[in-house]
Amino acid sequence: MKPSLLTTSEWRFIRGADGYYTKSSYPYAYWQRMLGHFDRVTIAARVTTEAVPPTARRVDGPGVTIEPITDFVGALGLVRAMPRLVRRLPAWIRSHDSFLLRAPGVIGGVVWCGLMAARRPFAVEVVGDPAESLRGRPGGAIAQALAGSQLRAMTAAAKVTRYVTASTLQRRYPPDPRGVSVSVSDVEISATLLAGPAPPTRPGPTLELVFVGSLSHYKGVDILLAALTRTAHPHRLTVVGDGALRDELERAAAGLAGRVRFLGALPVGDAVRTVMQAHDLLVLPSRGEGLPRVVIEAMAAGIPCVATNVGGTAELLDAGQLVPAESPVALALAIDALAASVARRRELAAAGRLRVAHFVTEERDRRFDRFFAAVAATSASAGQAGR
Repeated sequence: MKPSLLTTSEWRFIRGADGYYTKSSYPYAYWQRMLGHFDRVTIAARVTTEAVPPTARRVDGPGVTIEPITDFVGALGLVRAMPRLVRRLPAWIRSHDSFLLRAPGVIGGVVWCGLMAARRPFAVEVVGDPAESLRGRPGGAIAQALAGSQLRAMTAAAKVTRYVTASTLQRRYPPDPRGVSVSVSDVEISATLLAGPAPPTRPGPTLELVFVGSLSHYKGVDILLAALTRTAHPHRLTVVGDGALRDELERAAAGLAGRVRFLGALPVGDAVRTVMQAHDLLVLPSRGEGLPRVVIEAMAAGIPCVATNVGGTAELLDAGQLVPAESPVALALAIDALAASVARRRELAAAGRLRVAHFVTEERDRRFDRFFAAVAATSASAGQAGR
C-alpha cells in the first residue's frame, strides 16, 4: 500500500459549512497530484472563520484532508497556540508515514521539532529565506538568526529537499549530501501561454504598474508606495492581493491622489494573468523571496518586471531590473528608467519569455513526480509507522 503523508502549509484556509476553501492559491488540484504516491494527504494549516467568497475554491476532497489550526498572528499568537499544537503533535506523527515540511514557516518548524524528538525521517520544501523575510521587523536581527539557524538544521537533517531556486537557497541552506535534492518551482506555466502573443508595449512616460502578492510585511508594498511619491511621473498602481496589512496600506495610499487601486485577492491563473497583461510593468518590492512565482508568470505573459534583489530573483532578472531591498529611491529610479524606454521594455518582454521557457508545466510535473516518489520512499525507513 502507498504511505500516508502529513504536510504543512503557511497559507490560511477558510472553514466553510461543507469543507475548507482558499481565496486564491493551493486548491484541491494542488494537493491531489500527491495522491499518485500517497494514499491520503493531510495538511496542517491555520484556518479562519470568515465568509467564503464566491470565487473561493475548495481545498479538501477525496484523499485530502485538513488538520485545522486555529488562526494566530505574530509571536504572541504563536505563544498562545503552542500548547495545543504540542499536544496534537504525537497523534499527527503516529498516524502518518511520510512528512513534508514547508519552510520557512511556523507550523513546519513546530512539526520538525516533534519529528526530531520522535526520530522520524522527513522532507523539506525550501521556498524562501527567513533571514530576508524578517528584515525590518522589531527584534528582526535575533529572529533572523534563529530562523536561519533552524532552516539550516532542517535541510541538513532532511532525507529529501526541494528548493525553488536553481542554486541560491541551496548555497545558503545546504542539503544533506547523502540525501535527495531537487530543484523545481511549483509555478504553473503552460506552453500555450508562452506561444501566445505578448501584450503591446505602450509608450511612456506614465506607466500602469501592477503588484501581485500577499499584503504582508515581507512583500514590501509600503516600499512601493513610498517609491511612487518619488517617481518623476505619476505612475498608477494596481494592487492584486489581500492580507493583514491591507487597511494600513490603503490608508498610506490615500495621499497618492487616486493613483493606487486595490483589487483584493483573485483566483490564480487566468484572472491574475488578465490583469497583469493590462499593465506595463510588474513591480515586486519584497524584503525576501524564494524564487518569486509572480515574476515567472509575468515574464511568461510578456510583462517586463522590476524587483528587489532578494532570494533567487537574480536567477530571473537582469541587473538593471534589480534594486536593493528597503530602498524607495532606487525603486523609483528603476521604474522611471523603464518608463523612458519603450524599446527596452519591449526587449525585456521578449527576453523574459525565452528565459522562463523551462518552467512549462509538463516539465515541472515530471520533476515533482520524482520528488514525491523520493518523499514516499522515506516512509520505508520508518517502518510504515502509520499502518
